[in-house]
Amino acid sequence: MKKVISLMMAFLMLLMPLTSFADAGAEDMQSVLLIVKGKADIPQELSEFSSHIAQSGDKKNYSFEWTDKDYKKSISINCDDEGRINSYYNYSFEMSGKKLSKISKNEIISYAQAFLKKIVPEAFKNENDCLIYDEKSYNARGNLRYTLTFNRVRNSIPVKDNNANVTLCIVDDKIYVRDMSVSFNYDAQFDDGNEIENFEEKYTEAFPLELVYCDEYNYNAKKGESRAYPVLVYRIKDNNIGYISMTTGEVIEEDTYNSVFREESAVMDSMATGGSNSSLKQSLTEQEIKQISTVEGLLSVDDVQKILKSLPYINFAGTLKLSNSYLTENDRGEYFYRLHYSTTDEKSYRYLSAVINAHNGKVISISNNMPYDSASDIKLTDREKAQAEQKMQTFLNKVAADEIKNSVKKSGDSYSNIVSDTYIRIVNGIEYVDNTVNISFDAKNNVVRSFSADFRDGEFKDPDAAITPDAAYEKILGFSPVTKMYISSGGKYVKAATLEKSYIKLDALTGEMKEVYDDTQKSYEYSDIDGHWAQEAATKLAEIQIGIEGGALNPDKGITQEEFFRLVCSGMINKYYANYTQEELYDVLITDKIISEGEKSPDAFVTREQAFIYIIRLAGLERVAKLDNIYKIEYADSHLLTNGKIGYSAILSGLNVIEGDGGSLRPKDNLTRAEAIVILYRYLLTL
Repeated sequence: MKKVISLMMAFLMLLMPLTSFADAGAEDMQSVLLIVKGKADIPQELSEFSSHIAQSGDKKNYSFEWTDKDYKKSISINCDDEGRINSYYNYSFEMSGKKLSKISKNEIISYAQAFLKKIVPEAFKNENDCLIYDEKSYNARGNLRYTLTFNRVRNSIPVKDNNANVTLCIVDDKIYVRDMSVSFNYDAQFDDGNEIENFEEKYTEAFPLELVYCDEYNYNAKKGESRAYPVLVYRIKDNNIGYISMTTGEVIEEDTYNSVFREESAVMDSMATGGSNSSLKQSLTEQEIKQISTVEGLLSVDDVQKILKSLPYINFAGTLKLSNSYLTENDRGEYFYRLHYSTTDEKSYRYLSAVINAHNGKVISISNNMPYDSASDIKLTDREKAQAEQKMQTFLNKVAADEIKNSVKKSGDSYSNIVSDTYIRIVNGIEYVDNTVNISFDAKNNVVRSFSADFRDGEFKDPDAAITPDAAYEKILGFSPVTKMYISSGGKYVKAATLEKSYIKLDALTGEMKEVYDDTQKSYEYSDIDGHWAQEAATKLAEIQIGIEGGALNPDKGITQEEFFRLVCSGMINKYYANYTQEELYDVLITDKIISEGEKSPDAFVTREQAFIYIIRLAGLERVAKLDNIYKIEYADSHLLTNGKIGYSAILSGLNVIEGDGGSLRPKDNLTRAEAIVILYRYLLTL
């Protein structure tokens, strides 16, 4: 046995670059590599090898990569110093295409499970604490790519942030793992104390609801209408869906890592238009700006620059120069200048940007980035913080006096030489959490580091009309019940209770959940297809999350135009077409010339001939289909086809997508739901 290992080691030494083993860690790397190759299958054609070591404290992380001589295929693996693999990536140009495979969903899941057990066996040593397949995670991304998640579960309770994600591809009816990543704390210590009985009640006491205004968006708003408008909602106080201990009922904090760096820029494209999610027009030329300024009576660039330079604690000293300016328009027809300044001194590069209302000169946002100086990373004294607060107040009195007068101050964090504050708007006695003033101050350089003010008008519903907090919480728990999980707290994993979903916002007037994002994939199960001639097609399409909604297929019922397009677009283009609103769906169909405005009829039944035409258009073959003088089809009723439409049927017939019915095409009959399913299934099999 020792001789065999020695030969393997010698062979690996030949494959590796000499520099890989030039240090004292060479022997360790060899041992780790042997462990890795015992788990992962590396094809012989991947003959080129490279490696890398990264070290943090006394922990090492190894990266290995195998490629073929042409660098068209590769396998990359990362692992820890015990050979426990944490990521795997298999790249090949062969992994492409759309043709539907007949490999079943169960086979795909079984393959992923077997792969994980082979490549990360350490995560399956204890059947009471191991990776378990999450049935809600199955996602067919197209027809040949699938993603699955396996969560760590200990004594039937999930362990937060411990999981594995696997992406599989199918090529020529063979399954390949494209990539895998695993996060599993093998050294975790668990506190498995006895659970309290009334943990749900304890949670709701610890995390009460608050009534606030927040923004909702109308993405179909017309020009001159605001996309954002206020709605009255209940949410967990401070939007903090936290944790309580399952053993004591007390609030506990999850362990986190402190960030060294922090994003300071308050200037975002949304701020540049005086409101979130506003659509901007293309930037205007100087000539267009001049013309608009004349017509609309807007301020000039010089005017807004004077306003900006007059503000306290901005500091325009040195070589700071205007590098460019843009005039942009938001969805309400308001214009804003976006000014960008930079220095010409390469040794002390500085950048400043601002957004200013072109109608009235109101400052919307500022981002003021000073040259980095490690000596500026200081801890401020209480006196220095108080001075910074006073200077911020002076600045705010100049640019946002009305806004802060009608706001409540939420003191922000202080770190290094930066002090920051947030002001939340108060309307009808409650917070409007999406209308805020934000400011940060650089005490070392004595400048306002960032500023933004984002207040919008709208119709504010009366808080007195809201349902009671108890009624609201009951509805929230029906949507997102309190659930158990292990979280890392105080250096060990403890049993905690929290809400099942991390995003909670309930309409305070109607009691309906707002802007619910469901990250589970659509599933289609039919109660009426056993023994039906369309069963195989319907079942396979359901496995790749394509189908017709409802618990029953009603296979012999006619299919409406909207149902047809949701189905075939999901299969031929992208399955998320099934989630579009009717307006979104038809906007795309008409824009892409799949149908004309005159052909739009969502509730009308689709005839078989219409279905053939739509599929050919979606496939991009209409130009060829229109050459009807080159086609000949032999159906008993082909004479019933509309003049000039023979090519559409002929192409689909030639591809075996349609077969007719007893020698007849029945072009004028309504297409049934079963027929639509089978036509799509056959089309996907022939790609």
